[in-house]
Amino acid sequence: MAKRHECGVCGSSFDSKRGLHVHKAKKHADEDVDDYEVEEILDLLDDSMEEALNIKEKKEKLEEKLQEKHSEEKKLEHEVEDLREEKEKMRSKLDDLKEEHEELEMQVESLKDSKADLEAKKDTLQGEVETLKKKKDEVEEELSRKKDVLTRLRHQIYEFDKNLKE
Repeated sequence: MAKRHECGVCGSSFDSKRGLHVHKAKKHADEDVDDYEVEEILDLLDDSMEEALNIKEKKEKLEEKLQEKHSEEKKLEHEVEDLREEKEKMRSKLDDLKEEHEELEMQVESLKDSKADLEAKKDTLQGEVETLKKKKDEVEEELSRKKDVLTRLRHQIYEFDKNLKE
C-alpha cells in the first residue's frame, strides 16, 4: 500500500508530499509553519529541483536526438531526391531503348522481307542457270556435230582437191 501524507492541521490525507503541500498552500496559507514543515518543504523543493534537472537533462538529450533525426531526415530526403532523379534518368533511358528496340524490330522485319525476296530471286536465277546449262549443253552438242560435219567437209574438200590435181 502506498504511503499516505497527512495534513497536520486538518488531517486530510494525500498520495504525495506535493499534494499535501499544495493543500496546505491553498487551505492553510495563513497559519504558522513549523520547522518540520519547513524541512519537508525544503525536501520537496530539493526533490522537485532534482526532478526538474533530470527532466531538463532528458529534454536536452531528446532535443539532441531530435536534431540527429532531423539531420538524418534531411539526408534521407536528399537521397530520395537523388534516387528520384536516377529513376527518371533510367525511365528516359528505358524509353530510348524501347524506341531503339522497335526500330531494330522493324529493320529485322525489313531484312526478313528482303531475305525472302532474295531467296525467291535466287530460286528464279537457279532455274535460269539450269535452263542456260541445258542450252549450253545443247549448243555444245550442236557445235560438236557441226565440227564433225565441218571436219568431214574439209576432208571431202581435201579429197576433191586432191582428185582435181590428179
